[in-house]
Amino acid sequence: MTLLDLTLPTPAENLALDEALLLAAEGGTGGEVLRLWELPTHAVVVGSGGSVGIDVNLTACEADGVPVLRRASGGGTVLLGPGCLCFSLVLSYDHQ
Repeated sequence: MTLLDLTLPTPAENLALDEALLLAAEGGTGGEVLRLWELPTHAVVVGSGGSVGIDVNLTACEADGVPVLRRASGGGTVLLGPGCLCFSLVLSYDHQ
């Protein structure tokens, strides 16, 4: 397993990296990864099956300049930002 301690400059870039790591693993070009990261700014992140209309106060986010993003993976809606340690874990189904 690879340990990747890497935070990119924007929330969107960090979510894109997570998706790229997952797609690489699914495509056979990437391996198992544990990524540790922390957003430098606040963002609301909605899971793939979440509802922005139900889970997010868009008016407040827009007023405060907080981006609302959707991640490729499931799970609930979360507020991320400075001081919140995040991890992304990509594991193989065929772990030996």
